Amino acid sequence: MKTPLNILCTIIILLFIINTNSNAQIFQDDFCAHNDKFFRKKEKWHGNNQFLYDYIANYPLQNSKIHYRVPLTFWLYQDNEAKHGASEIDVKKQINLLNYYYLTNNTGISFYLKEIKIVKKTKRQTFGYFFEAPFVTSLNKKNGSINIHLVQSLQKRKISGNKILYKGTFNGVNKSITVVRYNAKAGLTHEIGHYFGLKHPHKNWNKGKQKQESVSRTRKKGNKLNCELNGDKLCDTPAEPSLSKYIDQDCNYIGDLKDNWGDTYTPVTNNIMSYQRYKSCRQIFTTQQKAVMLYNLEKNTNYNAWHISADNIKYSFDQFEPDDTKKLASKFFIDSLQYHTFHKIYNGKNRKDVSNNIDWMQIKCTQDDHQKITINIYKGEFDFPKMKLSVLDSKNKIIEEHILDNETSVKLELIKGYYYIKIENISQSTELSDYKIKITKSELEIKN
Repeated sequence: MKTPLNILCTIIILLFIINTNSNAQIFQDDFCAHNDKFFRKKEKWHGNNQFLYDYIANYPLQNSKIHYRVPLTFWLYQDNEAKHGASEIDVKKQINLLNYYYLTNNTGISFYLKEIKIVKKTKRQTFGYFFEAPFVTSLNKKNGSINIHLVQSLQKRKISGNKILYKGTFNGVNKSITVVRYNAKAGLTHEIGHYFGLKHPHKNWNKGKQKQESVSRTRKKGNKLNCELNGDKLCDTPAEPSLSKYIDQDCNYIGDLKDNWGDTYTPVTNNIMSYQRYKSCRQIFTTQQKAVMLYNLEKNTNYNAWHISADNIKYSFDQFEPDDTKKLASKFFIDSLQYHTFHKIYNGKNRKDVSNNIDWMQIKCTQDDHQKITINIYKGEFDFPKMKLSVLDSKNKIIEEHILDNETSVKLELIKGYYYIKIENISQSTELSDYKIKITKSELEIKN
């Protein structure tokens, strides 16, 4: 006679087998392991896409206007000695790419770094799809932000012993994201799209007529449009197969597949939520996709902290962030004016916000002789903070240090090598403050 424990174990094993087999042919090495078949919540736009057009009309999105600033917590998994694995440089790259795609698509959403957490445990550099991805990410979690776990490898081991490698996955239960550290181009952008409620445009493309999205935008399913009920349930993302085998390196569709009604697929090939083999093809969000993301952000429990309003103007972020450690230092270009802010970082509901009061910048002198440069500090748009300016060489030795109370210029002589500028807000003010900085003199070559 089977005990309740034995019955439970049997059910778990069966679910493991079913899940393994059902995903084996869908997911390939290049793609995310997102699977939303257990999360079938009916949304207001299912069967009524006009809701999305009416909703987004309330959001002016021109000229990269920002409506939400979303904090990110990165979990970096390294070996026991912290010599290998994900690094702060990976974080800088991922946030820069993420903001690039969300800003160039006028989504109204931008991202900033809340915190970096480092896990020094060699065996955790590789995440398994069935254990580490759901369980470790549930333990390693910071409230009030999107948690992103950067690992060396993400894999699913089949019962046969074979492994399937993924570049990323979104866990719909604990809302965490796992991506491999070398996930290029729009990989993280794709997973964040899942966090905000987007599905793959090819969802159920290899199913029957009850689930498959039709090529025709006028085909009905009952008294509703098929494209509003099947696939990703968005009619402005054309029906498509999984594009992995049907797209060339120039992002051209090279397939001749037809849907269950005999119509030939004519997909766009640059949607960020698609499965292109070449990630450079991922470039755009559609209008309805942007509306879905904004709608879900409004329903997010962190809405009051993430939404731009008079109450949280103190969360204001410049284009060079994250730059609050030496490894995250932003590159400086000669004669270019940079605008920097000191601000607050949201630290979770009912918790005190923390201050982001350090900026790092990197310059490079390429000539052997002593070169004269001038660091010019100017007033910004808000209060000018009392600041400490330090210039360090590549060995972290301070070669110049000044306390600044107002606009000023600091003259230096440098020899060949890398240098770092560290600017700290040492004022007692808790309000938003800012400054502008420019390095002049053509004798110093600044290399990106």
